[in-house]
Amino acid sequence: MTATVGRRLQIHPVSRLYPLLAFLLAACAPMIQVRSDYDTTADFARLRTYRWLQTPSNAPRDPRIDNDLIQSRVRSAVNNELHARGYAEATDDPDFRVTYHVMVRDKWDVQSFPVDYGYGLGHWPAANDVRLAQYEEGTLMLDVIDSASNELIWRGSAQARIDPNRSPQERTELINSAVHRMLERFPPKH
Repeated sequence: MTATVGRRLQIHPVSRLYPLLAFLLAACAPMIQVRSDYDTTADFARLRTYRWLQTPSNAPRDPRIDNDLIQSRVRSAVNNELHARGYAEATDDPDFRVTYHVMVRDKWDVQSFPVDYGYGLGHWPAANDVRLAQYEEGTLMLDVIDSASNELIWRGSAQARIDPNRSPQERTELINSAVHRMLERFPPKH
């Protein structure tokens, strides 16, 4: 192994900021947890065409999540992802049907911080400072139903914290990201 003597590697000051900027951007991005499950006996290779399954009109409706804006965003994101993967939307006799469900539930964020008094030998622990924050978590589930058997063969889900202050563009980006990450797992690799 040879050593270079007298040469110093110089790092441009701006390039030092890139890792910090990447970290900050990642910290600001919403955390999306994605999961999927599927029927291990299903033949996903034969699937080429799809159609949207109609939602029953008597299904319970929550105006926070069951509205035309969300429906348009989800359908557009799913259609774009499926088309990019080579699936075509069919009007008659599709290989599979697709539908989605959206749910919102209350969650609690609990943070505990130890509070200590004193320094050095006079140091003693005290009670913890506990902070509670309530927030809403949204779940988007995407179902793929085999048209021949009318059975669920694949389900993807994405969960994220709901921020009521997001702009319409940020909401669209969040749904696009969630759908993209879910459908990265479709069709499943056995």
